[in-house]
Amino acid sequence: METTLASLGPGTVAVYSVVAPERVSLLVVTPNVRIARQFAISDQALRAKVFAFWKQLRSADADPLPMAQDLYKILIAPIQKDLDAYNATTLMWSLDDVLRYIPIAALHDGKQFMVEKYRNEVFTQKSIAALAGDQPKASWQVLAMGFPSLMGTYRSCPRLPR
Repeated sequence: METTLASLGPGTVAVYSVVAPERVSLLVVTPNVRIARQFAISDQALRAKVFAFWKQLRSADADPLPMAQDLYKILIAPIQKDLDAYNATTLMWSLDDVLRYIPIAALHDGKQFMVEKYRNEVFTQKSIAALAGDQPKASWQVLAMGFPSLMGTYRSCPRLPR
């Protein structure tokens, strides 16, 4: 991963999260350093916070800011000094368990949202090779044809819900 990070440019940092029964572990990886930090919280309490935040984000009447700040304290505050020391600009997230449901960019430090501070990207173990361009690019060739007599049929079809 360190080689891949180096190829992505300066300021790119990978953050791996691991949800354990009594804590969340965060591993910060740069091209030169690996640092592990933890935040003590039960997995049940973390799940409750994540789903409450998700519910608030979907409600027009709720204020998600307090929960966005609470989750920031759990996921970012323990590693904030490490990110600052590396001059991080892009955070590559490998999210574990219930953390996959959090829109990281919506977390708030009390002054600004994560999207205002960092580019936030989520990756999986399978996508690491694609990050560095290690996978061969597919060469597509397409032949498009249509039947004018059927075009009216397609136009009258109802749209699928989004």
